[in-house]
Amino acid sequence: MFVRVLIFTLAIVAAEANQAKKFIQLSHAVSKATYLPISGSNYIQNGKIIENPSSTKFGARCPYGYPEMDGLICYKPCKKPSDWAWANGIGPVCWGCPSSHPSEEVALCYKNCPKDKPHKSAFMCYGNCPSGYRNDGLTCFRDAHIFGSDNSACPWYDICGLTFKRGCSKCPGGYSNDGCTCRRDPHAITRPRHNRGVGVVLKSYGRGVGKALLLLPEYEAPYDKPSCSLGGWTAASHVRSDTELLKFVNDEQRLIVFGFRGTEATSLSDWFKNIDFQPATSTVGGTTFKTHKGFKDRYNNIASWFKTEYRKAIETGYTIILSGHSLGGAEAAIAAVYAAGELNRRPDAVVTFGAPLVGNSDFVNYYKKNIGCDRTLRFISKGDIVPGMPKVFGYAHICEATEVDGGGDFLQAHDLHVGYQKGLAKMYGNSIDIKRGCDQPLPM
Repeated sequence: MFVRVLIFTLAIVAAEANQAKKFIQLSHAVSKATYLPISGSNYIQNGKIIENPSSTKFGARCPYGYPEMDGLICYKPCKKPSDWAWANGIGPVCWGCPSSHPSEEVALCYKNCPKDKPHKSAFMCYGNCPSGYRNDGLTCFRDAHIFGSDNSACPWYDICGLTFKRGCSKCPGGYSNDGCTCRRDPHAITRPRHNRGVGVVLKSYGRGVGKALLLLPEYEAPYDKPSCSLGGWTAASHVRSDTELLKFVNDEQRLIVFGFRGTEATSLSDWFKNIDFQPATSTVGGTTFKTHKGFKDRYNNIASWFKTEYRKAIETGYTIILSGHSLGGAEAAIAAVYAAGELNRRPDAVVTFGAPLVGNSDFVNYYKKNIGCDRTLRFISKGDIVPGMPKVFGYAHICEATEVDGGGDFLQAHDLHVGYQKGLAKMYGNSIDIKRGCDQPLPM
């Protein structure tokens, strides 16, 4: 009897663990969407959740539509006019040669060289030197050459054929017979050439003012693309004091996902809150605990809207998921505690990516007891330094981590579109087990 109960209990735990696992792709998609600009129309296109890698990408790159880099400025590509042979760009200027004079030499354009004289130098075309001659620029030069003659037909008493048997020694054609030696004198000839006429001045036009090279993440709309193949999604957003929260709803799948935005590279308020790690004391459900003050302040900014929308979510009976990346992952953990402790409905899944340390042991214990690590997935990426911070005041993680390895430096490791996306693909491959609600519908 005890064994049966144990097996049944383990089966329930395994099923609940899968509750979070099957929403990995969806949670990842929503976390990426949180970095889009605050506007509901940007998060959803044709009913599908949208992502944009430019919104989190660090490193030097040219703005969209300005792909040609010249120093720290990027320019639009040069468009070749119909009467030009080619076009190149330097700074804000495009230049090229006309089709009638396609060959450029020292800022002038010339006609092409004939095939038998392919070597060009300004207005002249040069051919190859004959065999045995070396190229000396304007001339072809053949060196002097002396070697012993073939005297096999000469008698011993006139070995070089200079007296009694004159002419018995032999030399190959082109060589003078000196008896004992064969001699070829040095010789120079004019190198084959062709005058291709007077050159014309390069053509040019201005391609406009360039744009500065991008070094920090910057949203560019043309890079928008669907994160999930399943449609039917709607989105709502809320922002207060630079804190952003998204709510995605899919009535057909009976799913509601709350996405908490992480740190934006250019947001000073985000960075100030990240380093405001003094403990903040809170009491939920009769339990007092301490959390990172900056993260708690961030949650407080959106707490009222979150609780209102969460109550609505409870009334629908839909599956509720919380997700977030970096700072957003910390907010998701705090929000889960308040949802369970104050609204009496724990989320069905909490999935975070690169979340930092959130609270003390009392907070962690409350989380484990009231939400549970059996419905929580905390992903970290190899090389991502954020999950290890801040190591102060006894702050700890809510649950054990699942580490993925997407490669790259520490910035790429922390990037949802690089370290985590590649790492998840490497760990799970094309498994449909993690794609429910995103690429795969939920079983009804």
